[in-house]
Amino acid sequence: MGLILSAALLLCLQNSALANYDYTPIDGDKQAVVVYTYFQIDEDAFPDASLSFETFSRHIDLIKSENLNVISLDDIEDHYKRKSENNTPSIALTFDTGHNSIMSDAVPLLLKEKIPFTIFISPGEIDQGLPYLIQWNELKKLARNPLVTIGIHNANYKYSDAYENQTAFEQSVLSAITRYKEVLGTTPKLYAYPYGDQDAALAELLRKNGIEYAFGLQSGVLYKDCPAYNVPRFTMTDNIGSAQRFVDTAFNLPLPTFDSIPEDTVLERTPNSFSFSIPKNLQDHISSLQCFHSGLGRIDTEIIGDERVHIPVANLGELSGRTRVNCTINAGYDEAIDRQRWRWHGILLRVTQP
Repeated sequence: MGLILSAALLLCLQNSALANYDYTPIDGDKQAVVVYTYFQIDEDAFPDASLSFETFSRHIDLIKSENLNVISLDDIEDHYKRKSENNTPSIALTFDTGHNSIMSDAVPLLLKEKIPFTIFISPGEIDQGLPYLIQWNELKKLARNPLVTIGIHNANYKYSDAYENQTAFEQSVLSAITRYKEVLGTTPKLYAYPYGDQDAALAELLRKNGIEYAFGLQSGVLYKDCPAYNVPRFTMTDNIGSAQRFVDTAFNLPLPTFDSIPEDTVLERTPNSFSFSIPKNLQDHISSLQCFHSGLGRIDTEIIGDERVHIPVANLGELSGRTRVNCTINAGYDEAIDRQRWRWHGILLRVTQP
């Protein structure tokens, strides 16, 4: 489905009328960050979540040839404070699940090129000694390197509704934080939702326990006023991680939204309403908005007033499992970098009972 969505989205964007206006930046564009996530590298046992090292190497080559600014997620607050006039996009690289396959070639290449990155781990699974995970002794070495940031998932990487109850779910999060402190001697600041399962109650728990940013698996661009516990990332796998997609997404811009319905990622039933609002400084371009469904391609949208985007759920059929919707707004032609720019907002939903 991800491949179908990416192909359909790229085709529709290419075939849509090119902007008849120049790109005008909004507050936060200069400090925006496109965050990428990888899972496994060259791992035959997990083909849907793996990216070939050959393609990963091409990503690194593009970072250099396009002069992309790779930041450490530890440095995000300082990044926001900088008043750079540089038009080069900023990006960040992350790895989910702490899989050992990244250690053979990907991590050595990043360290050689002095490119910062973040690894998210599940401490409970490491304690089980699972051989396909990076073990604590190696993580301790990596944590001493200023290029490397270690973040956490839950103690075990699994869907939120796989827990017996809410208490067990929250305990898994707290256990991961405690174990991280015991082994690495610091409090984790970064968290990534397993499978992208987000909810407001979990975000509050993370905030109270020292987590400063939490990352989902919906596509989009991080910006200064982005909700800190709902940070988007572009996933890179063999199906949706080509070198062309990597460089195209690096130049994406944030599409700020507010008052999104539904608020949480995991729902028992198909929602009655599916909508969000955009800020006043983008409302002149709302007519260029297009949305794409992971299984249906381009879908109809309704604009209510000047700011509210409504996606008729009845037109999508009965949702079940994971559903992705990506919405874009034409940002205009950027003469400084000779590129058409797009603002991007991604939504990830998982309906547990069709």
